[in-house]
Amino acid sequence: MENPDELTREQWFQFVMNFHAFMLNVQNSYYLVEEGTLDLEIRDSLTAVIMAVKDQSGFQLYWKQRKAIFFLKFQDYIDTIIASEKTNSKGLYKDVEAKEENP
Repeated sequence: MENPDELTREQWFQFVMNFHAFMLNVQNSYYLVEEGTLDLEIRDSLTAVIMAVKDQSGFQLYWKQRKAIFFLKFQDYIDTIIASEKTNSKGLYKDVEAKEENP
């Protein structure tokens, strides 16, 4: 989400609840990979999604407000992704948007 200020309070709440469910799944996958239950490729695919949205102001606001809810080791993992110069936004979502505009 590029501009959370454009959302109503209800829309922001919906975004937070949906994104929080996603982040809980990412956290669960992170720990299941750590213990060897899930393949590393699953965590890597979810990491690619975080990398694609990490620079969006909606994600940054969400993480600032709710970071403390997550386990410390997972917080460090996400903070490392956020601090990374790498990004995965090129093409990941923009290609989908372009296809929808020009079917």
